[in-house]
Amino acid sequence: MFMVIGKKVRTSGVAFMMDRAKTKKMCCRDLDGFDESDESVQYEVTTGVGRHFVLRRPSLIASRNLDISYSWYRNSNQVTPDATHFVTADGDLVVTGVKTGDFGTYKLMASSNDLTEIVSKEYTVNDNGLSPPLQNSVSIIYFPTDRTIIETLMPNDEVFDCVTSLGSKDDVRIRWFLNNQVISGSEVGMATSLNGRRLVISNPSGFTRGEHKLECRAETAMGRSSDQKAIYLTFLSRPVLKELAKEVHRTVGSNLSLKCGVKRKNPSDIKWYKNGLMLNTQRGRLTIDRIRQEDFGPYQCEASNEAGADIANIWVKEGENNETAVLMLSEDVRSLEEEISLETPSPRKLKFFDSSKSQEQLFPFTSDVEPSLQKFTKTPKDVAILSGSDSVTFECEATGSPPPHLIWLLNGHEIQTDSTKYDLSSDRLIIHDVRKSDEGEYTCEISGSDLKATANLQVNGDSLIENGPADQKSLIGTNVEFTCEVAKEYARKATVEWFLNDALLPLNGNSGLGISRNRKGSLIIRQVGPDNTGEYKCQVTLDGRTESATAMLQMIEKPAMPERVRAELRNQTTPAKVRVLWNEGFDGNEPIIKHAIEMRTMGPTGLWSDWTIAIDNIPKEDGRPCCWTDIEDLRPSSTAEFRVVASNKHGPGKPSLPSTSVTLPQQPPSAAPRNVAASARSSHSVMVQWQQPKEEQDSGDVMGYVVRYRLAGYSSLTWNEKNLTTKDARNTLLGELITWREYEIQVAAYNKRGLGVFSESIEVTTAEGRPTQAPKNVRVKIINSTAVGVDFTAPEQQRIPGVNLGYKVQFWKGEPEKSDLFKETILDPDRRQLSTVVNELEKFGHYNLTVLCFTTPGDGPKSNPLRVVTEEDTPEVVSELSIAEVMYNGAVVTWNPPLKENGIVTKYTIRNWAASSPDVKTKYEVDGETTNFTIDGLRPSTRYGV
Repeated sequence: MFMVIGKKVRTSGVAFMMDRAKTKKMCCRDLDGFDESDESVQYEVTTGVGRHFVLRRPSLIASRNLDISYSWYRNSNQVTPDATHFVTADGDLVVTGVKTGDFGTYKLMASSNDLTEIVSKEYTVNDNGLSPPLQNSVSIIYFPTDRTIIETLMPNDEVFDCVTSLGSKDDVRIRWFLNNQVISGSEVGMATSLNGRRLVISNPSGFTRGEHKLECRAETAMGRSSDQKAIYLTFLSRPVLKELAKEVHRTVGSNLSLKCGVKRKNPSDIKWYKNGLMLNTQRGRLTIDRIRQEDFGPYQCEASNEAGADIANIWVKEGENNETAVLMLSEDVRSLEEEISLETPSPRKLKFFDSSKSQEQLFPFTSDVEPSLQKFTKTPKDVAILSGSDSVTFECEATGSPPPHLIWLLNGHEIQTDSTKYDLSSDRLIIHDVRKSDEGEYTCEISGSDLKATANLQVNGDSLIENGPADQKSLIGTNVEFTCEVAKEYARKATVEWFLNDALLPLNGNSGLGISRNRKGSLIIRQVGPDNTGEYKCQVTLDGRTESATAMLQMIEKPAMPERVRAELRNQTTPAKVRVLWNEGFDGNEPIIKHAIEMRTMGPTGLWSDWTIAIDNIPKEDGRPCCWTDIEDLRPSSTAEFRVVASNKHGPGKPSLPSTSVTLPQQPPSAAPRNVAASARSSHSVMVQWQQPKEEQDSGDVMGYVVRYRLAGYSSLTWNEKNLTTKDARNTLLGELITWREYEIQVAAYNKRGLGVFSESIEVTTAEGRPTQAPKNVRVKIINSTAVGVDFTAPEQQRIPGVNLGYKVQFWKGEPEKSDLFKETILDPDRRQLSTVVNELEKFGHYNLTVLCFTTPGDGPKSNPLRVVTEEDTPEVVSELSIAEVMYNGAVVTWNPPLKENGIVTKYTIRNWAASSPDVKTKYEVDGETTNFTIDGLRPSTRYGV
């Protein structure tokens, strides 16, 4: 017969179920990692100062029942549990009264003895800016959920945590209640710690099976604020079936009803099997209507739950009904429960359940196994062995039908198979690492029967120390325990002493080193530091005998600083390389996984810059010589220092001392001058300005600058260059440029290595100039005595270096520029016809006419003067008319020419009349040059008008 854990195995046509609780489990100790797909875990948390937060541990990918310790790290620094920081038994982190320093990134590290440590994903705690709560009320922010405690796992303590929103140093009282009865902490198997925040139940098997209420109550001083939470604990043990009859007899055609029950109230799943197939039953009752020949044979009933399983066998045989057969012992001691029908047989089906097809089917039943008496063929023998032996074996074999299943007991208690202490097979029990505590009575028992065989194990030996301390590697700042277990028969009389590096430790420990001893004699080291490393020896003395056991403690920490860091320039050409070499320092008792290179440079003021990362990850590779690396892309002409940082899995260590400084060779400037700008200073010159290249890109000491320029848009033209040999030059004036033209300008710096990169082209336009040509083809047309018409042709466009603002038509009384300007008329340049009529000129005026074009800077040249005379017009009145002499019969009249003759005067007309006869006038005419006239023939003493 072969057995598969928790499954049915077919043999010789009849199948039997093996008790899963009594089969051997192949197990190993494994701690693979955290389940990062666990969606119940929140990796980003936001909270405010004065508030609280909880970081939940992801699910573990690990073996069951590992003793796991948890450590939280914030920004690579371990979180030390205190009044406001609490690490629960499940590995969750609870922080109350949040301070600014609590924000950041967190990681969880889990470890178990000598297994590889595992590290979680990164958590992030951010500040949401909320103000602290105003009311100082208490609430329970962390409490476990309902728990089922399985009896087979009882050796482990059950730990419960109750954390409030106020820190443990606040005036908060926490009390625990079990089934509404307060837990004082003095009860056997119960203890509270951490100011009541933790309850440990060391012996939960002592509780009554079933459900129990566990409650945590928290209240502030004077009961101003309180909160309470409760869970239910279910204590579950392996089911034990009530006693079944060995066999039951029925005749063909009769009915049969069998019920399977457990001895005590315990949640269980009841199943019936026949011939290796699970039968379809209800409520643990197997009913067969009208039994046929193939229905006779062995049946098995299995009761199972999380704690284990129990199997009972019963044979249904052909024969007269044995009504007195007892199927099970019920609570009221009833007889076998049967249902027998004497009705006429009719067709019927016996239902089986095929788990591979998940449906009911009819199966043929044949049995070639006849029931026979179960008996032992080999029984265990008494053994005496020395303590400390590797193993001891008890053999036990049995035969019969159905094939018997063997279970082992030690001093009346069933041996569980989930411990690495024991190996169980179908015919033997192997006990590993034999100690005095293994001594006792070992019983091999056939399950479901009263057959058993017993043997005694006597453990002898001279060893005083049952279990000595083991070598340990511990992270700095964590706690360590060294055990030294004295054999039970010597424990009361023996004296236990501890030594550190051969120096005797006081009985009560060494507070300066954080060393103390507990009641069991174990050595406790709190917050391991460098002074705690070394060899620890446990020495046991009894009646002149002395035994000792030693263990080494190594402290794990971040790496120490690398040593002898050097920097060497690999080449003088460009691009230059620097090789950084170093020797590894102390690795912190954890393998170094990478190195990082940091650098700093000398600034122009002679001060060093801050350290920056040059290479972040230089992995530690097998076969690669350690330790050096080349650094490229460094700024030429710079002076730099380097240092090295080593990292192991706990993070980066201290940086090394700086290397000697290295100055890199120059190369032509790799960057152009910055902020190049230009502006026109005149129509023939431009001022260019710039700033030096960025310091980190100048590639050496700048010796000067080159400014080059040419007309914009004419790429075929060669550049004109101006060399400035002063390194402090920041501007220059470019002259002899063409008026009113765009130029493109570039600037570059140079050093000893050559000319650097030119800046991007900028464009600038020289200032406007005056027109260099006068209007052409000036023509004049006399219109009348006060108006003339003027038209002309514009100068050539290239001769107007600027914006043409218009034309000026000027009339001069004499030579232009030397005489007064009589009249000026301005014409708009946008006119279609360059002509105009100038009015309000003097009658018979004589002028020199000029025309010019003008721009913003001023007037252009005038056209050649053109003499212009307006037409003659009627002269104005003569001036200064007077009677120069009065005679007896006449008078002499004198006058001056008119102020505005308006032409050439050819004659004057003189009229006179007597005052008494104004309408009778006498008229005389003289030439235009005469300015006096004598009038004769007048009457004496008569008044005349002239």
